[in-house]
Amino acid sequence: MRPTFRGLLSLSLSLMVAPQLAAAQAPPQNSAPVAAPSQAEALIAEGVALRTQQRDAEALTRFEEANRLAPSARALAQIALAEQALNRWVMAERHMREALAATTDPWIARNTGPLRSALTVIDSHLGRLEVRTNVAGAELWVSAVREGTLPLAAPVRVVVGAVPIELRAPGYQTATRTVTITPGQLASETITLAPDAQTTGPMGGPVDLNEQTRARTILIAGLGAGLSFFVPVVGVGVRYGFFQNRFEIQGRVDLSLDWSPFSTTSVSYTDEMGLMRNELRTLHQLGPVVGADGTFRVRPISTRSIWYVGLGVMGRFGVRFPTVALPPNSTTSQPIGPSIAWALGIAIETGFLLGERSNWDLSIRFLGGAGALNGVVTLGYAL
Repeated sequence: MRPTFRGLLSLSLSLMVAPQLAAAQAPPQNSAPVAAPSQAEALIAEGVALRTQQRDAEALTRFEEANRLAPSARALAQIALAEQALNRWVMAERHMREALAATTDPWIARNTGPLRSALTVIDSHLGRLEVRTNVAGAELWVSAVREGTLPLAAPVRVVVGAVPIELRAPGYQTATRTVTITPGQLASETITLAPDAQTTGPMGGPVDLNEQTRARTILIAGLGAGLSFFVPVVGVGVRYGFFQNRFEIQGRVDLSLDWSPFSTTSVSYTDEMGLMRNELRTLHQLGPVVGADGTFRVRPISTRSIWYVGLGVMGRFGVRFPTVALPPNSTTSQPIGPSIAWALGIAIETGFLLGERSNWDLSIRFLGGAGALNGVVTLGYAL
């Protein structure tokens, strides 16, 4: 049979009288302040008086203030009994177990029996809840109270009955569910959070390169070939772009190692007969070139398209160090100094994302204008 209100009140009164008698017999301790324990005793007395009037909420505030002034296992026990009367079962269990854990406290030792009986009543109103999910760090809310982030170290103590639970995680839709809690039993729930369409890509995964609402830095590497005297061979760099739905405005800088095998130059030398000769020889020019461009990209079909096109302006500048193929057995050659590499023009780009949920993209850029006509294949990865 569960204790009645009168039984619980009698328990509170008996637990109040016993410590007063013990305190009268105990020798004074000079190291402990007198004012705080005296005030705490007075507050506990007020709380017990309030409980006789069924004013349990007011009594609870007195017990809590007493425990703040002079923390004790007895004050915790009174707090737990008041919370029990107010049907605050989870907190009542926590405070009662904390009080009973003070086994060396003389007052707790004398009243362990009735306190454990009260704990049995409290436990009959509680069960345990364990929640699993596919998103680490998701917040678990039980009856509108935040319990922590998953995975939790231990199951949550929950009041029996139909309990509403909620899982929240950035970038995912909030999941709600009602779980039935049985006294003394463990309820286990597995909830899979679905990506939020407003913060994820159109296919339900991480936001891709063309679905950002903020700027991102992208590492790029490229390989290309072309005509004229400006031919990028290999290059690496970064681009920085602002993405909004189907559109992107990006700026990009890269450093390439350029090689141009199509230029010629006149070489003078003396042949085996001692005659001076002039011949055209192929130049092999190799050197670093810095490029910069700005491009406007758009996905032309829909927001679900992984294909995109872009148009922009570009400029490149660098230097090459040419070498010339000399004829056999030559003794002299015309010295050739460094040459300037430059280009100004337009950039036409097309490419596609490497998968619906990928941060990788592969693009083909056609650069044309004064000083250049070439195509470059680049691979990019969004950080």
